[in-house]
Amino acid sequence: MKKNQFSELYFTQLRESYANKDTNKIHNACKEIINKINEIVLLKHPLGFYYSELYKYSDDAKIRIHIWPDNRESIQDKLNIHNHYYNITSYVYMGNIKNILFNSFNEEPYTHALYEGTYEEKNTRILNRTDSKFNLNIISEEVIEQGNIYEIKKSEIHIGKVEKQTFTITLIFTENPNNSNPKIYGCIDGPDKITFKPQKVTEDEIKYIQENCT
Repeated sequence: MKKNQFSELYFTQLRESYANKDTNKIHNACKEIINKINEIVLLKHPLGFYYSELYKYSDDAKIRIHIWPDNRESIQDKLNIHNHYYNITSYVYMGNIKNILFNSFNEEPYTHALYEGTYEEKNTRILNRTDSKFNLNIISEEVIEQGNIYEIKKSEIHIGKVEKQTFTITLIFTENPNNSNPKIYGCIDGPDKITFKPQKVTEDEIKYIQENCT
């Protein structure tokens, strides 16, 4: 986002809204951000959504926005099971998302290989397949509808699944990051290394967002 587009006080109050689970205030904040979406630098994520880091706090907590247009393409759909190195509180502003949680066992029959995600090059996402293999099993599925909050702990392995025909937007607060790299689970016989360089969302793609959610 352009510098000083929203004040430090604005994001301090938004953090308090997340702490209080005040969905009305979070919704209004997201609406204000969406109304200025053309002034935000959005990037394309390998899993098919657009994202932007809107604010970073002094303790490395962050506010992010994720947008899944209904005309999107998923770039690395087979690498969508993962964890995070921070805790997440996510508000569904528009649409819905299915959060699927997994447990993992280091025993046969193996279903997935472990990839480790790094940023070895500036802003370039690197996924390296390790020799570790796991048996993953679904333990829960929950659909979170518009207007609701859900949480993901950094120890949890999950998928955030949005149906292709559903236009979904989430505003996310992340906190308590650690120094570990996120873990991504992919095909056992997948490539040794996957590189994804960031791509900016185009003006036409921004216009599509404006036409469908502002």
